[in-house]
Amino acid sequence: MELSEQSNFKMKKITRGITALFLATTMLACSSDDDNNTASNSEGDLVGTWYLESQSLNGDDLEVNDCQMNENVKFESNGDITYTYYTYFSADCNIDAIERGNWVKNGNDLTISWDEADAGLETMNIDILELSDSTLRWRENLGSEGTLEAEYSK
Repeated sequence: MELSEQSNFKMKKITRGITALFLATTMLACSSDDDNNTASNSEGDLVGTWYLESQSLNGDDLEVNDCQMNENVKFESNGDITYTYYTYFSADCNIDAIERGNWVKNGNDLTISWDEADAGLETMNIDILELSDSTLRWRENLGSEGTLEAEYSK
């Protein structure tokens, strides 16, 4: 082999070695954690309809009757949100109210801005405590009333 052929051969070996090292590093950087959604906080996990399971105020459980378990919050991928409240009228469970607004999630912080709300209740700032494919648990500070925690399921 001539000197120039040896140099080209060595350069090809070095280039292939660097390429192989780059590919190996890239593959190792992709972990299997990407497939584990049990503690995920991405918007994709929040999008959907969530049904009320339980609530507590200042650590004391609040009764959630069968009718209230129909209450749901629907997060849409375009940032719209709808909360549907249910209550008993006479003996029948019916929709009591529907609120609409927009939501923004940043990490574990969820901000909801309601379209029509009483003064001082236009915006909710919520801490997401748990978010998985099937469970949403959040905490909201209600000021002088204390702290409300709620759990929802899909």
